[in-house]
Amino acid sequence: MSAIGKRKIWVGPADGPACKPLVKEGLAIDAFLPGTLVDRTPSGLETSTKAATLFGQEPTIAMEYGAHTGNDVDTAYTIGDTAISAFVRSGEFVNGLVAVGNNITVLGAPLTSNGAGRLRLAATDGTEFILFHADEIINVTGADALVRCIKV
Repeated sequence: MSAIGKRKIWVGPADGPACKPLVKEGLAIDAFLPGTLVDRTPSGLETSTKAATLFGQEPTIAMEYGAHTGNDVDTAYTIGDTAISAFVRSGEFVNGLVAVGNNITVLGAPLTSNGAGRLRLAATDGTEFILFHADEIINVTGADALVRCIKV
């Protein structure tokens, strides 16, 4: 279990327990932690470098390594590992990796990509594409942290 109490990346939908995540897998092209925004390429999965100003993104989040090996959300994928990611659909909850320095003070705070595979607070003036809304209040200090959020 993660140091902050998270056990899973995909938490589930708001409407029922029978739903499953839409899973994609591929070789890890670079090293990344579960909860990281990733992109699927012809070679596999890699850390997303999409900017917040790129509209129309569909978020894909690296699942916990334990989804197929018995490890947990703190175990990073290394280059060449078989990595699993979830394509997050509207209404689904995930624990996404939020970059250090983000102080989430209200439920529903908008989150976007920081261009390095992490989430960050989004501008609300229409200049950035909002991927998720925070579903917990947390001050991310010291290190990146998993934060429960819902896909918009």
